[in-house]
Amino acid sequence: MMSLAMVLVGVYFLSGMALLLQGALQVSLIRSARRAVPTPESDLPEVPPHLLVQLPLYNEEAVVTRLLDAVARLEWDGPLTVQILDDSTDSTPDQVRQWLADHPAEHWHHLRRANRAGFKAGALKAGLDAAPEAEWVAIFDADFVPPSDFLKRAGKALNADPQLAAVQGRWAHLNAGESALTRVQAFNLDAHFTVEQQARSDMGGWAAFNGTAGLWRRAAIADAGGWCADTLAEDLDLSVRAHFKGWGIRYLDHVEAPAELPTAFSAYASQQHRWTSGGAGCARKHAQTLLAEARGQRRRQGLGQLFSSSIHVPVWVMTTASVPLVALESTTGGFGWVLPTGAVFAAALVVLVALYFEAHRRRGRQGAFAPRMLSMLLLGTGMTWRNARAVWLGWVGRPGGFVRTPKGGAVDRTGRRSWPAEIGWALYFTGGLALGACTGEWGLMPYHALLAGGYGWVAAMAVRG
Repeated sequence: MMSLAMVLVGVYFLSGMALLLQGALQVSLIRSARRAVPTPESDLPEVPPHLLVQLPLYNEEAVVTRLLDAVARLEWDGPLTVQILDDSTDSTPDQVRQWLADHPAEHWHHLRRANRAGFKAGALKAGLDAAPEAEWVAIFDADFVPPSDFLKRAGKALNADPQLAAVQGRWAHLNAGESALTRVQAFNLDAHFTVEQQARSDMGGWAAFNGTAGLWRRAAIADAGGWCADTLAEDLDLSVRAHFKGWGIRYLDHVEAPAELPTAFSAYASQQHRWTSGGAGCARKHAQTLLAEARGQRRRQGLGQLFSSSIHVPVWVMTTASVPLVALESTTGGFGWVLPTGAVFAAALVVLVALYFEAHRRRGRQGAFAPRMLSMLLLGTGMTWRNARAVWLGWVGRPGGFVRTPKGGAVDRTGRRSWPAEIGWALYFTGGLALGACTGEWGLMPYHALLAGGYGWVAAMAVRG
């Protein structure tokens, strides 16, 4: 019994230390974001580089026409090729063919593959092979609606520094106010771009390409080894390999591209699984090389980027261990110091709130910060089990296939399968509340209430799909 108790206390404190380490990295990101510097720009040459616009599609019948209309309005004064990389199995190809018939243009190409080998990475690679003349490459997913001046504004930033591999635009939101779920997603993405991406870019560190709404230098893609499909995060994987080759990636806060946020929980859940498991897969693939080749701040920020999704594991371990620790403290006389000492780990939560507040302030968002932050914490805690499982699958090399995010309100029925687990976790932390009330351990009750509410909310959304 005593040895089991010691193991429980050990994993609790090790997980808490991981959270404090992440908090320390987030403090440096907040400080850097507050000192954001203007983005260097250089006017494009009289004849700009040959630009390839790639539009990877897979069953996008709800949004494909909107995407094509937006891309048709893009402005570029040099040679331009647009590739519709269409792996669809629904009516999307018919819609594309009809649109092209209504908008004939020699520089538009509708490319179909015999199979989805390599998924999105495979489609992007096949497109590059079909356009050897292209020097720069822009990528837009189907749910994006880039403004007409996106290419010119992003191109000026890429042109300013020949060592830049890519520039990444900021994701704006077409439907942020549609529901509580979309509001939380917008809140989360604003924090990622406005603070994390901005800071990593300004520190010359590990800003990454986010898979869409960005502009790449083709030479950098080739130098880094091209697109690979051995993780579910082909965008982060290529970014890391480009950094290893000495290229930089700059985030452009002033260049935005609006996109549609998933409205169905199942679509959101499949997206989170791909991002989380893909990030863990990239850590598995690149952590050893990073440790060997990087030093100082570059190493710290690189590791922070690679392991950002893996933090879900210590969060799940620590929260799960907190309930039996309440019982342990009340039934033994030797562990009364554990939970009061562990209160120091709340500093990580304080830093997280500060990071989101900084993004909220910088974006000038309307509405109260506190309810948005509470909603984010509820969703984040309720997704902990799903995300921790996705991290584990990424680390052991079994992340599953590339599942695209359903768009236009579409539902992915596979996302419902985990709701019994969320109900179980909601009941588990409700039990923690009852245990705290019975034993007089009030310190963890707010956290257990948050966890019970978060898992309950996620379970309810999962049941609805």
